[in-house]
Amino acid sequence: PRGHVAPPTAPAVLAAIVPCLTDLSACVRESAIQCVMSLALRAEEALGAFPHKVLKALLDCLQDPDGRVRTASADSIVKVALPDDARVISAVAERMLHEDGEVRRASSATLVRLAIKFGEVDDPSRRSRDPEASPLWHIERLVNHPSDKVQRAAVEAMEAICSPGNSLYDALADVVSSNHDAIAKRQAEKQQRQGMGLHL
Repeated sequence: PRGHVAPPTAPAVLAAIVPCLTDLSACVRESAIQCVMSLALRAEEALGAFPHKVLKALLDCLQDPDGRVRTASADSIVKVALPDDARVISAVAERMLHEDGEVRRASSATLVRLAIKFGEVDDPSRRSRDPEASPLWHIERLVNHPSDKVQRAAVEAMEAICSPGNSLYDALADVVSSNHDAIAKRQAEKQQRQGMGLHL
């Protein structure tokens, strides 16, 4: 009928709300994640795929300075990430290199949850054939990262996975233990050098 205005589509509303993910207010950013997720899932039904722009914005929110926003972002990513999606898994792993320890922890915890979701923890044979798409592969790789801080985040992720009773425990327990000791040793040596005024 004349004068009737069609309601906006989910993609159109998404385009208007995604910028709110970078609002100055943490409360607005957190609320925007919930709203964006709801609309994006509707758009996914219509388009057959989760909107890439939204997924990228959610990944960026893993680096948010507010813990509530990081948690909401992680929950959303775990909900929509698909097995074999190397782009998403690698993007989460890349954020484990962040200089902020809270961001590293949020990212490593997200990788752990994805590894559990994809069944890699209970059955290593379910790992993706593409290593970049395997959360566990990224965690194991970062255990040997040159940075002690990155190593520690990876070791903590491994410890969260390696609990008695799952098939990874025996295979990875020694790796976790040896790297944990190595990190502790390097930290002690670094503190000793600083105490001696060498700062090497």
